[in-house]
Amino acid sequence: MKDGTTGMKWYQSEQDIKNDPAIVIPLSDAEIELIRKGTGGKVPEERLAVIARDRKLLAYAKETMAAQIALSKSDFYKTAEVYLNQPVEASLASTDILLNCLALLDKRVGKKRILDMEQAIKMKHPIVQYFHGLRRNLL
Repeated sequence: MKDGTTGMKWYQSEQDIKNDPAIVIPLSDAEIELIRKGTGGKVPEERLAVIARDRKLLAYAKETMAAQIALSKSDFYKTAEVYLNQPVEASLASTDILLNCLALLDKRVGKKRILDMEQAIKMKHPIVQYFHGLRRNLL
């Protein structure tokens, strides 16, 4: 979970991405049209592309921070809600590290499944491997 500086790191990461001239964000006409509809046509045409690009950069910055495992409480709550509303199999197959960890702690994941996923776990994040090891050692 985050500490007191995560918000600053996230903001700095977002600003670095926005100001990096090497990052090219392609925009489709559909994305610009979505912004046009969302604003009710009140935004000048030249600003629509800027708004769409900023939104894509924001999403890219969030993905970057998620890849660096800097999660906030709201990220945890959202992931926990997803976990509680989907089958455990979907959580195990997910690319979300937190979903994988929560699923590995679930009692619905039994001894046979823990042992069968030995090879697949090697391709996952080290923390997922750690939780798998914890469960395996408890068998």
